Amino acid sequence: MKAIKFLVMAAAATVFAACSNDTEVVNDGLVAAQVNAEIYNIVGTRASGTTWAADDEIGISVTSTGLTTGTNVKYTYDSKNGFTSSSPIYFQDLQEVTFNAYYPFNETGETISKTITATDQTAAEQPKIDYMFARGATASKNAPAVNFKTSGDEAGTSFQHCMSQLTFEFKAGTGIDNLSQLTQYTIKSLNMAGTFDTETGVAEANTTAPEIKDLVFSLSGIQENPYTAESVIIFPQGTTNNTFDIEITFAGQTYKATLALPATTDNKFKAGYNLKYTVTINKTGLTIGDAEIFGWKTVQGNNGFAEM
Repeated sequence: MKAIKFLVMAAAATVFAACSNDTEVVNDGLVAAQVNAEIYNIVGTRASGTTWAADDEIGISVTSTGLTTGTNVKYTYDSKNGFTSSSPIYFQDLQEVTFNAYYPFNETGETISKTITATDQTAAEQPKIDYMFARGATASKNAPAVNFKTSGDEAGTSFQHCMSQLTFEFKAGTGIDNLSQLTQYTIKSLNMAGTFDTETGVAEANTTAPEIKDLVFSLSGIQENPYTAESVIIFPQGTTNNTFDIEITFAGQTYKATLALPATTDNKFKAGYNLKYTVTINKTGLTIGDAEIFGWKTVQGNNGFAEM
């Protein structure tokens, strides 16, 4: 009888141990991070808005300590599956994990150095310099969705623009019937060299080895009035006297203007902000309207005047 009792007790202990293991490990199979991403406070495509495009690539890193690790892991977007990776990050235990991410993906990660040209401002090339960063998304093995998303009206953990944007709206004014003779505009003497740190999300102009250059844009056959030119992306930076210059060619004549940077952006080209200036072309010169902030975060600035 004693032998029977011991056998029953041993069997019961085995059952209880198995139950205990089941409750401690909810999911002991491989669970990969599932990435969802939004872009904060914009409209349109990724260089101007909230829509990801097919084959967009982001780099994701684990920033918390623990068994789950991953640095600069590439995730690629498609409209059916969202962001996926051929070598995804797998959770190694039940601990919560924190993630950061950046766009566009760079094979070596670290800091990207770039000198911007007018060619970089084309529709095909501009997304490559629209550096963005997202931080602080959390997930775990039991809740594996890594959500880089907005929180109501706030940025939350969503992707945010790290560069500065500049937009011009041109209008026909006094003595001008239309904009068909508007053939060129030039943004004068800004620093086009800079860096983007993929680990911190900081984009900034290179003040140690600046490259002060003009951006020249040719126009033809403008039928709209007013006409809004494609937005330009530059590195965040300050300028001498908190101003910058533009030149406009209309009917063979060159018009010049000095534009003030608004106090709303601390009198500089600020990360995440779009400065929009309205330029009215008059027979006798230009009138520069207040700059306003919209889109990314569009800012209103001060009036300026132009001379031929």
